[in-house]
Amino acid sequence: MIAYICRQEHKRTILPFLSAEREALKRRIKVVSYEELFLSRAVPVAHLIFTDIDRLSVYEVETAQAIANTLASADMGASIVNGPARVLSRYSLLCELHKIGINSFQAARLDEGSIALNYPLFLRREDEALGPETDLLHSEEELNAAINAIQTSGKPLRGRLAVEYRAKRSDDGYFRKYSAFLVNGEVLPQHIQMASDWAVKSDARSTGQAEASEELRYVRDNPHRDVLQRAFALANIDFGRIDYSIVDGRVEIYEINTNPTFSGSDKHDLRQERRALVRERLVSAFTSLDQPLAGSGHIRFDLPRPRVHRLPAPRNPFARWVFARRLLARPNHSSRDR
Repeated sequence: MIAYICRQEHKRTILPFLSAEREALKRRIKVVSYEELFLSRAVPVAHLIFTDIDRLSVYEVETAQAIANTLASADMGASIVNGPARVLSRYSLLCELHKIGINSFQAARLDEGSIALNYPLFLRREDEALGPETDLLHSEEELNAAINAIQTSGKPLRGRLAVEYRAKRSDDGYFRKYSAFLVNGEVLPQHIQMASDWAVKSDARSTGQAEASEELRYVRDNPHRDVLQRAFALANIDFGRIDYSIVDGRVEIYEINTNPTFSGSDKHDLRQERRALVRERLVSAFTSLDQPLAGSGHIRFDLPRPRVHRLPAPRNPFARWVFARRLLARPNHSSRDR
């Protein structure tokens, strides 16, 4: 079994995919929230995929790593995907990608003093996948005004980045954002999103045969596999989706999301062949990850010390009760018995 671990409110990213592939994956992937694990203090014996790492506090990352260590020390052959304490933050990843020459652009934290970047640039949160918080800023005066607006609104500079703009409109007038998964060591292209705005967050095009064929070729040919694998390895990310663009023939990587949305349900449009191929490859990759394990049930884990703050629990009291009853009904392995 594979335990897909995410924030409770973000289970929605993978559940539609599992619903669409119910017959192939219903016995392979179980979606478990951090809140449920924190409440139960027990980890299922399963291959663990840690996601939403950018949404965890430092202490929650330490707790997630304690969960991973507990299962690893039980020596049951389970894979630990995205070891929480090793995954690079967005800022650290952008710095490393520039350092090794994959990206041509840089980023800086707003709370670390003067910003020596090239214009234009934009401001964004370091965590979350919410996109830019400003339009493109073309001068120091515009940058200072944007920073002042953030502070005046009562928001902190901590956790915010300035990022050099690196994108280019294609000859057809669209900006393109490419996205590809990494699952069990395989780079699996997902789609090309096109929009007239430089901050491409979703498709804003009318897909014709030419666009659909371009996207299908991208998914089939996987033209950027090697550089994407380097970026995933640099980030210490074993599962996720990488978002990037091609600017003057060069791959420019924007982010890696550890809890991405998956290909949608069938729509029987021009993109359906591509959509079906992506889902088929994802199912195959998850299936290859789900190898037999030496044990079953749950293993108790200990919280890291010192305990910095109270860990979140499932919001719904009834859901907490149901989860606790379900856990107690299953065999458990004490951490002392390993």
